[in-house]
Amino acid sequence: MTRPPPAAPAPVRLRLIFENSRLLRRVQRDEGLRRCWLLLSPELATVANLAAHVAARFRLRRTCPRGVVLSMDWFTLPPFESTCIFRDNDIIRGRPTLTWTEAVKRDLKEWNIDKELAVDRKGWKCAIHVPEP
Repeated sequence: MTRPPPAAPAPVRLRLIFENSRLLRRVQRDEGLRRCWLLLSPELATVANLAAHVAARFRLRRTCPRGVVLSMDWFTLPPFESTCIFRDNDIIRGRPTLTWTEAVKRDLKEWNIDKELAVDRKGWKCAIHVPEP
């Protein structure tokens, strides 16, 4: 007696939200694509594949030249993770990959640290109260 072939997995629909609406082109924003549905294809095996698919599908090469970072429930999804973790109606968020310089600038602004203080090593150590080794 032959066994029937395994059933194909049910399609998974993801809700995709772009954290920064400026990632999309004006036409895409006008069409309401800042919050949209995305059908997860079986050939997208990893989160990295899904991120590349999102970047290609929404033409984000200009606004996200270093790629797209996907997150779920405010936690970043590692690129090597399988897309099997997604369930129907999950919400994923997309944002551009930050460079080290952009992250430092964001932190300086967030912590209200003056740029001159950041480049002055002695002043910086005094400001953050770290004793010299």
